[in-house]
Amino acid sequence: MEEIRLYILLGFEHVFPFGSDHVLFIVSLFLFKSNWKDLLAQSVVFTLAHSISLLLALLGLPFPSSLWVEPIIALSIVYTSLENVFPKYFVLNRLAIVGIFGLFHGLGFAGVIQQLLGGSESLFIPLFSFNLGIEAAQLFVLLLLWVMIHTSGLSKLTLYQEKLSKAMSLGIGLIASYWFLERIGHLL
Repeated sequence: MEEIRLYILLGFEHVFPFGSDHVLFIVSLFLFKSNWKDLLAQSVVFTLAHSISLLLALLGLPFPSSLWVEPIIALSIVYTSLENVFPKYFVLNRLAIVGIFGLFHGLGFAGVIQQLLGGSESLFIPLFSFNLGIEAAQLFVLLLLWVMIHTSGLSKLTLYQEKLSKAMSLGIGLIASYWFLERIGHLL
């Protein structure tokens, strides 16, 4: 039971408070559509894809260095923020894109999870618990945003729907663009 609690906590902390890129990705998802059906679907698809990457790493399949994956993670945030601002120019299925990005986000943590669980006899319980913590943290962030936007009345304002959510998405995109340039700089 203690092991389960430990991995749930590690998964939660992977997102909040230590995963600023993860949090910005989740915020960007929220800014696209803040109804719970879409939010839950995107969150679960992201976590499942994240889990697949971690499982493949634990099974010993080779994965790219985080030096290559981290810039892609930053670009995934740029992409989702731009899709929020210019939705008519993005025709790909949002859930499929979230799933693909979840694979890359998982690869960004694959080396760490290999170190944590590489010698473990049982992978299922720690990996499941870790991903349960990730999902709980994502839902925490989404719920916090939802409460802030809906209890303040912002969600009903045309200003929020047409301008403020797009401005926040652009801000997220700028931060992620900076991260991309910073991370790609490590490769040069």
